[in-house]
Amino acid sequence: MLLVVWALHLSGVSAIAALPLAWTALGPDGQVIVRVVSNAPACPVVQVNAERFPLRVRAQPSRPDFPILVCEAALPPDATSVTLAGRQLPLLSRSPEKIVILGDTGCRMKNSLVQACHDPNAWPFARIARSAAAWRPDLVLHVGDYFYRDSPCPAGNAACAGNPWGDTWAAAQADFFAPAEPLLRAAPWIFVRGNHEACQRTGNAWFRLLDPRPFPQECSDETEPYRVPIGERTLFVLDTTSAHDLRAAPETVTHFAAQLATLAAQRPAWLLSHKPFWAFGARGQAQGRDALFRTNPTLQAAVRQHWPDGIELVLSGHLHTTAFLAFAQGKPHQFVVGNGGALLDPPLASELVGLDIAERTVSHAETLIGFGYVTLERGKAGWTVTPRDVAGQPQPCHFRSAEMNCAAQD
Repeated sequence: MLLVVWALHLSGVSAIAALPLAWTALGPDGQVIVRVVSNAPACPVVQVNAERFPLRVRAQPSRPDFPILVCEAALPPDATSVTLAGRQLPLLSRSPEKIVILGDTGCRMKNSLVQACHDPNAWPFARIARSAAAWRPDLVLHVGDYFYRDSPCPAGNAACAGNPWGDTWAAAQADFFAPAEPLLRAAPWIFVRGNHEACQRTGNAWFRLLDPRPFPQECSDETEPYRVPIGERTLFVLDTTSAHDLRAAPETVTHFAAQLATLAAQRPAWLLSHKPFWAFGARGQAQGRDALFRTNPTLQAAVRQHWPDGIELVLSGHLHTTAFLAFAQGKPHQFVVGNGGALLDPPLASELVGLDIAERTVSHAETLIGFGYVTLERGKAGWTVTPRDVAGQPQPCHFRSAEMNCAAQD
């Protein structure tokens, strides 16, 4: 499987100045890639199985927005250890038994809608990363939307004063790399692209820093899906940046149907897609009831043309909540885990069981309130699903299926 190893060593940044910040990521086609981000004039050397391993340039510094050198190299398939500056980096040496899922982690700064980025209670991503790391996962799945600092902090707003913004290294570091550091050290990651990483928003940061494939000559909002084998399962990673939330344009539907047609699973599979295929949200209340909306019409129309066999579960974010949905028509289930730090969506009070969405009927539904993340832990009877709060404390959950069950707590 593809392992992407990252490292940052930037002087003058107190959060990471003492040691290089390094992490690993799983990507497509079984390749192993080392990637390093540095302010040094040349690419460093890592140790692979105790042998020196040089890196090549992925992207030269681009001042003033990205004054960093990005380096990478393909690792040999027999790599069992990778060391940078004397520190062992986490690798996935076996089928993962403990998985962290999180998404939508950045601090919202868009015009007048801003979070208190300096307040760890109002923007708790750093606390989430620490508690998730303490759980000692084997793998981390981030289902997209890393970068939320779209516009400057409004003048006079002390809650976000002094924060960087835009498609820049400074904003990417503040929004993701610095707070995520403990969890980046703990386990390999799979990075799913979110709509916040679209070309007109933070496409440069996405392709320079997080996308596991070769650096493209041009930014595109339509990239190809890829597969990641982990143990007895396959994870499909789908870029849903161009899947419109309100209207299903025929050409976009055709694009996603063709992508789904390429996802042939020889064993049980999970689909990682930032935008959910089947989910409910609320735009507040009208006459005392939730003003519900259903998402995503583009992906739902594509499913009508083709749906890959073998997919048990769709893991998504995009909605800033946690939701577990099952359907009368059977698998796949839809999980939404988008409560990793960005401003939360209004809570749902409506009963969702019995509602229809794109020719499917909800047979089980639960939504949770509050920031946090979800863990999956494999046992003899399958996977145990546990939603957790910011501090890592388990929250009540009652999802049940043949493959995964909540550890029910009341």
